[in-house]
Amino acid sequence: SQFTIALLLELCHKIGHHDEAVRAGRWQTCGSFCFWDTPQVCLEGKTMGIYGFGHIGRAVGRIAKALGMNVLACNRSHCPEGEEIAEYVSFDELLRRSDVLSLHCPLTEETRHIIDAASIAQMKKGVTIINTSRGALVNTEDLITGIKDKKVGAACLDVYEEEGDFFYEDFSGHIVQDDKLVRLIAMPNVIVTSHQAFLTQEALDS
Repeated sequence: SQFTIALLLELCHKIGHHDEAVRAGRWQTCGSFCFWDTPQVCLEGKTMGIYGFGHIGRAVGRIAKALGMNVLACNRSHCPEGEEIAEYVSFDELLRRSDVLSLHCPLTEETRHIIDAASIAQMKKGVTIINTSRGALVNTEDLITGIKDKKVGAACLDVYEEEGDFFYEDFSGHIVQDDKLVRLIAMPNVIVTSHQAFLTQEALDS
């Protein structure tokens, strides 16, 4: 849950980018007491949609609510704790109303490619999609098309549809990157991380 929100906040403020800008001297030479060169986004009042509202999904919802976001949840079952955090809605309503859509469900035949061209078409223009759950929940080609068409405003991915095939050795022994990962990396409104959302020592110890 912490990593999911960290990805979202990085999108909002591009903290890493601005840290590099200061180190490069851009703030010091800009002629102003403050410096930024990307839009700064306020989350308060925006809607966080969470697909999969178990332990992790509810933890994301609590943080999003603390940030002033409206929280929607789609889950097979409802619970009193969840009802205190979010409004339970259908999947179609989740797609229509969410400014940010975060995935927190297992991969099954039912959930495989739950984010595809058809579901993206139902979303708000400019939606942000976050996946720290299972890569194959998202059809990567359809996501790339959605980003190119500006239907999807941004994406944060810590897991990938064909993760095991992203890196392999060619005949000369060199590591080769899968074409889909290369195309995602080239997009400025996409954050790609290295399957690390679960790697805090506390999580590993629990």
